[in-house]
Amino acid sequence: MAGRTEVAQPKLSGPKRNLVLGHLPAFAADMLGFLRRCADEHGDIVPLRFGLARAVLFNHPDQIEEVLLTRHQDFVRYRFFWRHVTKIFGNGLLTSTGETWRLQHALMAPAFRADRLAASAEDIVACAEQLSERWQDGAECDVRDQMTRLTLRIAARVLFGLDLDDDADGITRAVDRGIAEVSDRFKRGLFLPDWLPTAGNRRYMAAVRDFDDAAAAILAKRQTPFQPGSDLLSALLQSRDGRGQPIDRRLLRDQIVTLLLAGHETTALALTWTLYLLSRHPEAAARVEDEVDAVLGHELRPGAGHLDRLRYLSCSVNEAMRLYPPVFLIGRENVRDVEIGRRLLPAGTICLLSQWVVHRDPRFWRDPNSFKPERWEAGTDPARPRYAYFPFGGGPRICIGRSFAMIEAVLVLATLFRRFRLVASWPAPPVEPCPSITLRPAGAVRLVVSRRRS
Repeated sequence: MAGRTEVAQPKLSGPKRNLVLGHLPAFAADMLGFLRRCADEHGDIVPLRFGLARAVLFNHPDQIEEVLLTRHQDFVRYRFFWRHVTKIFGNGLLTSTGETWRLQHALMAPAFRADRLAASAEDIVACAEQLSERWQDGAECDVRDQMTRLTLRIAARVLFGLDLDDDADGITRAVDRGIAEVSDRFKRGLFLPDWLPTAGNRRYMAAVRDFDDAAAAILAKRQTPFQPGSDLLSALLQSRDGRGQPIDRRLLRDQIVTLLLAGHETTALALTWTLYLLSRHPEAAARVEDEVDAVLGHELRPGAGHLDRLRYLSCSVNEAMRLYPPVFLIGRENVRDVEIGRRLLPAGTICLLSQWVVHRDPRFWRDPNSFKPERWEAGTDPARPRYAYFPFGGGPRICIGRSFAMIEAVLVLATLFRRFRLVASWPAPPVEPCPSITLRPAGAVRLVVSRRRS
């Protein structure tokens, strides 16, 4: 599919900016609208400035592929954002770089092999069934809250070999508080040291303490006494460094927090947006129900063996992540001068890549703002650029848990749709997305539970 023709020019055009703060005020006021206007009005390469930091927004899949894959060795995760979350994530898989990241990735990768993921299906379905057993016909529920608690329970059981029911409320509060404060810090642009006793810093440090306590509780439960298992935390506890020493306790804490956040927040949002969209498109929801019934037959619960045949359900999840990608913006920073899209970027340039923009670009998607799961039934369109869809990122640092997230989403939805349908309360205004670190709904997503069968 043809993209915009990029003609060499002495200077790229960009939106008007504040003399001191640059584009930060406009970006902070309306992230999604700002990103969309930049692409619509200024093309594929949009120069920006956040305070003193130089930035570029890339809006074509070919440029995104260069940054994430072809030239990935020239980029690191951009410090403009990650400096705001150092105390939360520490030096875990999300934030580490170079040899540290490679060693951590190699250590964790076996836990996400296909055979290990298939073995987790039973735990995923069991957790989803526990949720559905509490649902009452005709009752209204906050889907985002329930999916958040469900995916937290699944992550704890599959990744840590634990039940975290007693700690779920505290962890959920920590996630909400941490995400809200980090988002505010990012929008401000001005970096204030954590030791300054501002109201925002106090909220942030309270969230950090909550994460520290959660990680310590998880470690205590697994270490006293330690019983080896097949979960990821067990592998981390048994690992040894080059000197034969156990993994550093602080690094263990960082990995646990990273897995807690990355292992449940984004999947919860993918589930929430999928259920919301299906509730507003009854014909698509009916196709999902028919497929679940046909694939499962007389079996009461789905399993790993059903995944390949739950195709329309998988298409629905893909389409929901296209319209409402849980991660809507990725940033990289080049460590040396590099040419992207035939443009020379000086070292230290922030490169922004937005799933929100590219996933809704009419050059690559017919009727881009409509929910149409059937667009995925024929597989990948060969005419569509590879990085026109990148909900999990791309390149060597693509999300390590992407397969687990898809398996979890499909099995959870199949379990719920086996017995229930969720319908919107009419009349109900559309739910607006709220960009933070992730793309959350603005407020609760209230749907009515309707029983399908006994």
